[in-house]
Amino acid sequence: MRRLPKRGPNQIDSVILDEVIAVQHAVGTASATGGFGATLKRHWGKAVVIALALVLWLPRLSGPIDLRWDGGVYYVLGTSLATGHGYRILSEPGSPEALQYPPLLPAIIALYERVLGSTDPAIVAPWLRTSYAALFLAYALAVLALATRYLRPGLAVAAATLALLHHHVVFLSDLLYTELPFAVISVVFVLVATSHARPARPWLRETVLFSLAAAGFLLRTAGLVLFAAWIGEALMRRRWRVVLLRLVLALIPTLAWQGHITRVRSTYEYIHPAYEYQRASYQFYNVSYSENISLLNPFRPELGSIDAGVLIHRIAINLLALPRSVGEAVSAKADDWPLKRLDNRLFPRRITPAARDETNPDRHVDQISSGSARVGMVLVPIFFLSAFTFGGIVILAARREWLTLFIVLGSIGLICTTPWPLQFTRYLTPLTPFLAICFLLAWSQVYGALCSRRRGRSGALARVALTVLLVLTFAVQVYAALKLFYLRASKVAVVVAKGVGGDSRAFAHDDSWQAWERAVNWIGAHAPPDAVVATSAPHLCYMLTKRLSVLPPMEADPVRERELLEKVPVSDVIVDELLALDVTRRYVLPAIGQDADGWHLVYSNGGARVYERTRR
Repeated sequence: MRRLPKRGPNQIDSVILDEVIAVQHAVGTASATGGFGATLKRHWGKAVVIALALVLWLPRLSGPIDLRWDGGVYYVLGTSLATGHGYRILSEPGSPEALQYPPLLPAIIALYERVLGSTDPAIVAPWLRTSYAALFLAYALAVLALATRYLRPGLAVAAATLALLHHHVVFLSDLLYTELPFAVISVVFVLVATSHARPARPWLRETVLFSLAAAGFLLRTAGLVLFAAWIGEALMRRRWRVVLLRLVLALIPTLAWQGHITRVRSTYEYIHPAYEYQRASYQFYNVSYSENISLLNPFRPELGSIDAGVLIHRIAINLLALPRSVGEAVSAKADDWPLKRLDNRLFPRRITPAARDETNPDRHVDQISSGSARVGMVLVPIFFLSAFTFGGIVILAARREWLTLFIVLGSIGLICTTPWPLQFTRYLTPLTPFLAICFLLAWSQVYGALCSRRRGRSGALARVALTVLLVLTFAVQVYAALKLFYLRASKVAVVVAKGVGGDSRAFAHDDSWQAWERAVNWIGAHAPPDAVVATSAPHLCYMLTKRLSVLPPMEADPVRERELLEKVPVSDVIVDELLALDVTRRYVLPAIGQDADGWHLVYSNGGARVYERTRR
């Protein structure tokens, strides 16, 4: 309080009263602007998404990250870099150079291994899990920040919640996959590019954007869409110099990676591999994406390769499957909707054993009866969600939000060229934040239009229907997420394989995986160190047993199958019941089952069998 001048008693009382009022006003202003309540009011959205991210990660924070499927390949490649062997698949005979996966994630794994001074998954994988938990939190905040650019605060939180709760987002964040880091990079890329703040140094923003796009591309080949959208955005705004600059910058990592692929394909060891089928087109871990998807069905190579006509037909079929996949990408798979049971009663279907697992992201289903493609009641809300999402894409186009628009459309275009429509939900996972924003953008526009007083009772009913659709979407997502965690809490979810560390649980880990892991444990204890194992999960098998492991050949002729196995030479085969990939049952078992003199059963646990080649 300032010093009072000499005044009379009444004047002094008046001044004191004025001072008290001023202090009260200051306190009130401070409470309104800096108090806890006001802070919470300003940041409640962040509090919600942070709390949700923590809820989704605290039950699974301990133990190693899941190293199945592609995760095992990334880890083996990272170990190769960390140990100075170059970018090679150490799990295979001859340690062939890798050319399918860009090297950023393996390089990060190599950095962890060098810092920790170990390549042991039991030591490194728990640190990777913790890092993915932190990345998930960054993902939550980045998605909220992006959604706030397009939606009101409440709807922005709703969009972030949809992007966090989606069962594929939760599932893939548990795996050593590139989907989560790529999604974070994509969202941050758009945040930086669409910032309203005018940069003092435009070149600095361009440098940051180039770095983010390059990181996205070096995480996964589909990251090329970030460069394409970046260039396309400048093109639509007729910034010709910027177009040229961005094009030149985009060519640097693109040509570098393509140069690596071209160099590897021209080497002697590629042309003369360690075993005959090592670089066959169906060996999807050992060849480029373009070569693998050139097959009509990469998991049925005997069907042959595609031509221009077949490619057009593939794209057309995928476009027909796209509306369902987009609707599922902002909600959940159709099997998790409550109408599914009613559908099953009204429209029963027969499913082949290869098509049983809807949760597995690498599920390679080849034969499903025609009933699986039927239009059931469950698809009605899914198609409504898809319609709203595509409506949001149209709104982005009308608003000239070119960058986000090109990322979404470019990614969808790439997906439609692939031969795996049943994996579209997985491929759309990095787009989930953008699709959720598009869905709620269109939803809010329609809801606002229905709020007109002239709409009357029909407008009120339509608003109720829209609200029910939104609530149902959240309910389905919560149900799908709870189902994931419920199954993870079961005894079956416990990883029994030795060598990945204690307290290990995994999503989509059924008894067939436990049976496979017991078979791997048996091989680790009984097979000689120079054994070569053929299995559906060769990279994980190598990490667990330290025995070289290969994916079996996919030859319809049993005689040819046995011949290729012997040329590796494979000494042990694991015939499993895994739902993700059935090559051991389809191709290997008929071949070795007809050769009782050459192969004999040495181990069986009901869900997996180990056959050993007779030593001659």
